[in-house]
Amino acid sequence: MTFGQLVKELRAQRQLTQEELAKVSGVSNALISYIETGKRRRVSLLTLFKLEKSLRAKGKLINYFKSAPK
Repeated sequence: MTFGQLVKELRAQRQLTQEELAKVSGVSNALISYIETGKRRRVSLLTLFKLEKSLRAKGKLINYFKSAPK
């Protein structure tokens, strides 16, 4: 599973649109779209923490990067 697929799955579980996630997280709608479509594979720590908190991901997003190959 890619990072974008994980974000999309967590967003769907919370029943949020990209626009709603953008509003609650403070991350732009365009960036969320880029992440989910794979156009953007890495994000800043600030963006990662914003998405983690807004999606109530319980460490899933952070752990994705911890376990990703270097």
